[in-house]
Amino acid sequence: TWIFDREKMLIWQDFIALMYKHLKDVEKCEAFYFELLEESAKRFLKQNSKRVVVDAYLKLLEFEGRLHNDFLCFLCDEKIQDEKLILTRAFLQAHLQCGYGSLFEKNKLEIFYERKNCAIFDDEEIARLYLLIKEGF
Repeated sequence: TWIFDREKMLIWQDFIALMYKHLKDVEKCEAFYFELLEESAKRFLKQNSKRVVVDAYLKLLEFEGRLHNDFLCFLCDEKIQDEKLILTRAFLQAHLQCGYGSLFEKNKLEIFYERKNCAIFDDEEIARLYLLIKEGF
């Protein structure tokens, strides 16, 4: 079982801390959160744990209505037409000239947002996405 894998357990604890922040003031907890945790725990057995968290976080943002998949720069409020963009905490997008953050290809993000699966990203991109998520812990 993955519970005895130190690295996976640390990533799981971070994920649970993130979930706590989302749920601490909730009076009635939706089934979505339990299902997301259960699905994630099962996926931890077979998958890279950072990839599991990245996918789960995207689903969490979408469920809570906080996924910005319209590709509007959160700083200047203009449509992002460029092939590359800056991604910041909570997966907010910005033009290269507007913000500071991690550089990503727009087409990969579009596929990720559509499929809710981070398989399109290489391990280095996953590491950067995971670091963005950790900024919210």
